[in-house]
Amino acid sequence: MQEKKIDLRVRIGDILLANPIILSPGPFGRTPLSMKQFADAGCAAVCSKTLSSEPWEGNPNPKKMNLSCGWMLNAEGGPNIGIEAFSQRMGPVRDKIKNSHVIISVVGKTIEEFVFLAGQAQQMGADILDLDIPVQMQPKRAPPIRGRRILICFMTL
Repeated sequence: MQEKKIDLRVRIGDILLANPIILSPGPFGRTPLSMKQFADAGCAAVCSKTLSSEPWEGNPNPKKMNLSCGWMLNAEGGPNIGIEAFSQRMGPVRDKIKNSHVIISVVGKTIEEFVFLAGQAQQMGADILDLDIPVQMQPKRAPPIRGRRILICFMTL
């Protein structure tokens, strides 16, 4: 009897993912090396922790709490080393991330800052850009939600 193979591919814009498993922005994408480990484990895409143009300290402690059921609550407040320091660390690792797309998550305060961050992400070799748009930048007519995320796929010309 022949085994039937299930097609798990998913498309995001022009990018075809091998499966729907994506490392989301957060603590596990804190370093390029940890992103590589998740790529090696089979994630079709791996996302960095959300990065800003300058380092952010985030919320005061406690930032994380482990629950008895094995889950973790996290209210870190966006601490990160900044996009330039992250980019330096990504340099030697980017070519080693195989069979997985790289998503760089960024947060800014102005459109100009987002343009700068997008350029940095593209130079880093990002396939997809995740924009974390603060509430203050959202249009007044938008439904009141904590934040919005937009994925932008980079196209190779």
